[in-house]
Amino acid sequence: MAKLIVDDSGTRKAFRLPKGRLTVGSDEGNTLRLVSEGVAARHLEIATTDASTVVRVPLDGAPVQLGGRTLAPGAQGEWAPGTELKVGGASLRLEAEGTAAPAPAPGAAKAAGATAAAPARGAPVAPARAGGSASARSGGGRASAARTGGARAGGGSRRRGGDTDDQGRPKWVMPAVGIVLLVIVGAVYVLFIQDSDRARYFVTDVAAIETHLESQNYELARRAYEPLAASKQLDAAQRARVDELGRKLEAGESLRTGGGVLVTQGHAWKGRYLDAFVTANFAEEPYASGAVRVFADRVADFREFFPGHPADAELAAILTKVKASEVRAEPLTLADVEFYEHYHTDRVKSPKRFPLALAVMDQFLAKNPSGAEHDAVVAKRDARLAEQRAVTLALIEKAQKAWSENNEGGAVAALAEAVAYVAGGELATQAAATFAALPNARAYLLDYRTKDPELFRGLMTQPALQSLVGSDS
Repeated sequence: MAKLIVDDSGTRKAFRLPKGRLTVGSDEGNTLRLVSEGVAARHLEIATTDASTVVRVPLDGAPVQLGGRTLAPGAQGEWAPGTELKVGGASLRLEAEGTAAPAPAPGAAKAAGATAAAPARGAPVAPARAGGSASARSGGGRASAARTGGARAGGGSRRRGGDTDDQGRPKWVMPAVGIVLLVIVGAVYVLFIQDSDRARYFVTDVAAIETHLESQNYELARRAYEPLAASKQLDAAQRARVDELGRKLEAGESLRTGGGVLVTQGHAWKGRYLDAFVTANFAEEPYASGAVRVFADRVADFREFFPGHPADAELAAILTKVKASEVRAEPLTLADVEFYEHYHTDRVKSPKRFPLALAVMDQFLAKNPSGAEHDAVVAKRDARLAEQRAVTLALIEKAQKAWSENNEGGAVAALAEAVAYVAGGELATQAAATFAALPNARAYLLDYRTKDPELFRGLMTQPALQSLVGSDS
């Protein structure tokens, strides 16, 4: 198994890289979260098999540097051990693990033994002395004579040729000692080190479980989950994460015969957009009315994309808890407008959802035709319209540059972001027309429909793109 070395914002970590797919980015929902500057919310994917490790930049991702070569959105490349991967301000390096030393050539040990035993050519051989050696004269003569006699008889030393070694120990002693030591080391590893390793490689073990859950391979997910759940080396946060995985695993196992891919995608979408939001905004009362409104909007999106999903009951309970119906019945406040503005534009680097923030501003202005708050929102709206135009033009320029570099995936990603999330009015229509003129536009749209229903919904607001999909939409 390969090892992943991560340098992220001054912190260096090492992980085992499991087989399967993991995501990398600054968003909470990623398998590997990076906090360095320049890291996108969902920057790239890493797919590992027995044969290779491949880096893939999704269409909504951001460029990376793999061994000095740029991979734009939509591109992929094989990641060889020893190669550096630059993700924004973070650096990742893949290293092979467990490389064995080369074995000696066959017969090398025999050759070495023969060389040591053979006398040098031409060297004099001392004649045997009948009187024995000095050791024989000092009391060891009989043993020496016996050895000499044995040698003359050609039978060799009985001591060396029998069941003992050169030190007089039975030949079975050393192998037995080795086996005992091996058993002891194995027991120590199982009882202490193995459990510590599970805590040390927590991130990659979690990544493996999530990969199996996403592919609905619940048998492998269960096999990877149970040792991690049994570990006594996890801290409180890790234990909570493992418990969450256990709940997802149980839900998946109960839905083994139904739900299909949409169930898995729904869990992933909920984890990325809703779970972290609830933790950040609804930990204790009072709940900000803007947060309640945004959460209700996102739950409505979830229900549209994943109708009948098993997580719907859980989300309904949260809506009841925060009194969403009562809050939404009240008039919009300036604080609500500012929360929407922050959530859709300031909170993320991309994509910035200007149309959603501007729509709420328009609602507020319609109900508040004058006054200081009206003037404040008008100023905000003008500033956001100017920013929206600048970001849209930058995305169109980015798409044109990618196309000139034969990077079709990068061009599509930039145009899709502009149309679905950023642009409005004439610029959105212009970006959609450019998208529709691309040779493989329809194939990209159908792919988005399967993998990213929210992006697909945004693209389908444009007639030029609707006509490409036709009755299939």
